[in-house]
Amino acid sequence: MANGANGDIVSTGNPLPVSLSGEDVVITGNVSIPGSIEISNDEGNAIPTHTHLFDENEVEYSNTNPFTIDGTVNIGTLPEVEVKNDVGNPLNVNILEGGVAVDSNNALPTRQLNDSGLIAYARGGAVTESDVLNSYLIDRSGATETLGTSPATMVTVWDEGGLYPWNTFTGSGAHIFVASATNDAKMQGVAITIEGLDSNYNLISEVVTMDASDTTTVQETTQNFYRIVKATVTGTNTNSIPNDYDISFKYGSSSGTVVAKILATYGSTQSCTYTIPAGYQGFILGVNGSSGQSDEITTMIWNRPFNGAWSQVKTFKFVSGTFEHNMRTPLVFDEKTDIEIRAYALVESSRIGTEFQLLLIPNVA
Repeated sequence: MANGANGDIVSTGNPLPVSLSGEDVVITGNVSIPGSIEISNDEGNAIPTHTHLFDENEVEYSNTNPFTIDGTVNIGTLPEVEVKNDVGNPLNVNILEGGVAVDSNNALPTRQLNDSGLIAYARGGAVTESDVLNSYLIDRSGATETLGTSPATMVTVWDEGGLYPWNTFTGSGAHIFVASATNDAKMQGVAITIEGLDSNYNLISEVVTMDASDTTTVQETTQNFYRIVKATVTGTNTNSIPNDYDISFKYGSSSGTVVAKILATYGSTQSCTYTIPAGYQGFILGVNGSSGQSDEITTMIWNRPFNGAWSQVKTFKFVSGTFEHNMRTPLVFDEKTDIEIRAYALVESSRIGTEFQLLLIPNVA
């Protein structure tokens, strides 16, 4: 028997007082500790803790059994949130304001515009935060090789020549068929991004990859396009001149009407045409153009409202050189309106280049 400091016999009710000290304390055998244990640390000196999570089948989460979250996650005020992904696995991002879902099939038309003053000037009224977050600035430019010499022979300023074939787009749209005029070694296996609208006038886009050995082999989109806004060479291409030959985009079949064209060496379509997407109003802020011919040239903005008729909106005349016109009162176009620049010369088959700037603002609720 042993007695404690108070002289009582040591028992479970009267244990020996024990103090452990030193850098290393080793206990062998079983240790029973009655009651609770509290582990604390000084403020600022966190104790590392490892947590193992298991699914409903008691299988631990791992790379082969990833942890997923369904439903809504509420995140409070954080100093910084960083979202990363593995290389080659892009993250889809939904921009809820305005309802535009940005992913591999849907692209924003251009850069976001955070200029409340310009938006208020264009609309001529009050601007909300949603307006600022969902407005976009569009720049459309193009050129023609020749112009007609009378109003009856005026042409649209775009890559193919003649008036743009708007009436080709019918029904719910159709697939687009893509091929170059001549086999182009620079474009073999190279991707082209096509941006446009569906039959509801919502933004869509699709990537088409040219044939790896013969770019005259026609490639077909999987989506129906009701308008073509732009097509651009976006695949890997180290050449300063991306394409040696014209690339045509035909509507509905490999022998269909050309609705867009990337001219040789340009790498992108150039066209003074545009259609206002659903849910937006368009405001033209300025237009400019130029020609090297010594000739009087008439340049016009035309539009066709949804289910309406084509009509001239604004006319500009200039003699060679350049012209530039900034709108004191912006030209306003409702959703689903088709817009284009047309031109004709007085006496010669002149060339011309033109450009217009357009602001997209969400419709007033």
